[in-house]
Amino acid sequence: MPPAAAWETAPVPMHGFIFPSYVAGAAARLTRLTPFEALERLLSDRVWLGYPITEQKVSRFLAWLKGQPAYHLVHGNVAEGARLLEEIC
Repeated sequence: MPPAAAWETAPVPMHGFIFPSYVAGAAARLTRLTPFEALERLLSDRVWLGYPITEQKVSRFLAWLKGQPAYHLVHGNVAEGARLLEEIC
């Protein structure tokens, strides 16, 4: 649980996407995703791009997404997964 003071901290800039998957007994591994693979995952999770959706909003979102690193994290142990994430931060 984060300390109470953490809620009063200013937000930090986005550094990318992590799509985690827990697989019992799996060794932790981190795989870089292409912007298209990240988009596929976001769409399957029902990303919301506003209402009404417009071509301009979608174009801006896709341009922004291209600049965001994205990873798939498979882990069987949270501590091992966290260690891998620390290596890329």
